Amino acid sequence: MDTDSMYFSIAGSQTEGYKQGLKYVIKDQLFYDLHNKERLPWDNCTVAKEKRLMNLTTESQGENIICLAPKCYSLYNGNEQNEDIVSLVNRMKGVSEKKTNLTNDDYIKCLNDGGVALSLAKKKRIIELSEKKKLSFTKISQKQGIPYETVRQVLLHRNNLLEPKKRGPKPKVAVRAFRRISRYLKKTSKSIPQNINKSAKKRLRRRPKLTERHIAKRIQFAEEFLLNDQSKKTEIIFSDEKKFRFDGPDGWAYYWYSLDEKDDNSIYSKDYGKYKGVMVLATINSAGILSHDRMQGSITAVVQRELLLSQVFPSIHTELGEQFKYQMDSASCHKNKETLKDLESYGFSFLDWPALSPDLNPVENMWSILVRKVYEDGVNYENEEDLWAGIQGAGRKITKKDILLLNNSFQKRFTELLKRGGKYVQ
Repeated sequence: MDTDSMYFSIAGSQTEGYKQGLKYVIKDQLFYDLHNKERLPWDNCTVAKEKRLMNLTTESQGENIICLAPKCYSLYNGNEQNEDIVSLVNRMKGVSEKKTNLTNDDYIKCLNDGGVALSLAKKKRIIELSEKKKLSFTKISQKQGIPYETVRQVLLHRNNLLEPKKRGPKPKVAVRAFRRISRYLKKTSKSIPQNINKSAKKRLRRRPKLTERHIAKRIQFAEEFLLNDQSKKTEIIFSDEKKFRFDGPDGWAYYWYSLDEKDDNSIYSKDYGKYKGVMVLATINSAGILSHDRMQGSITAVVQRELLLSQVFPSIHTELGEQFKYQMDSASCHKNKETLKDLESYGFSFLDWPALSPDLNPVENMWSILVRKVYEDGVNYENEEDLWAGIQGAGRKITKKDILLLNNSFQKRFTELLKRGGKYVQ
């Protein structure tokens, strides 16, 4: 019952004061009708309201109610066990009922799940702990830090695992209508209005535009490499850095994938500008992933040098000795002259890699494989330690065969680049 704006006229003694309680209850309907307006005068009041005893009425009524908090409730008829539910009223303080499309199932799910939304990956983990490790509900709850009731509900509905439905308001423009508008605008050469653009699917960042100088350098590098057949003379180590975020790939996609791979829906990070995540430096060659190491703090030439000498160089020495060439892109932290001289004194020999050439680097394709495994089943991470553990686990799943296919495509990329006149390789 909502009583914050309700008035009661139940006491009838003027001498006893407010402490009279229920001693002098008004029972005379005629007396009540005569003195009704004295306690609360109304303007433009209807006859029906004046004749209503005690001025009380029922706004809505039903068989069941779920009240999660003040001003937050769901009223419904039926039994959720039989899935025969008729939703009557859904209220939430400060939330538009029409825009959010709240249903009775949302309130029931909130109670059953203990208020915790789980990704598909976490649900699979709970099922795995129950079926393979034979842990009890209580043990799983303690181990995963998830409410007991949430664990029970996941295991109860293990045969109907689905990705959680997206919340929020419905799109202003339906998908079919948006396609029709887009086709019309293309034909008429008109720009898409801003409000229409917002309902479109987010696109990946475009590749940098190649100037004539970039194209000439790319062609020169490809021709020299193929003529000298450098890949047969010495082993090449490919390297690259990438930042992994807590809730998915960052969307700044400079990596390519094989055309025969199954195309899947990308999951984009939503924490832009907060700089949360883990930066990783990876090196690969024909032997597989040589190293993938975490980079701490700001990425400077000093940080790069320390990581190469302490982590990357030992891994390369173990596999190849000192007969190799190391590939780096044209980032400022890679091109510091003092750092390069220092690294060369330790046995590093570098490829003269052309600028704006991520399409020639097989590590970019490796990131594509690693990202799919790190964020498999829509998993999110709570902190940097969990994310780094997920990256390490995903890296161990990538086989030597996967990397060998990428590494062997290196010369084919150069051939394709020359065919395309120095432009990006698809």
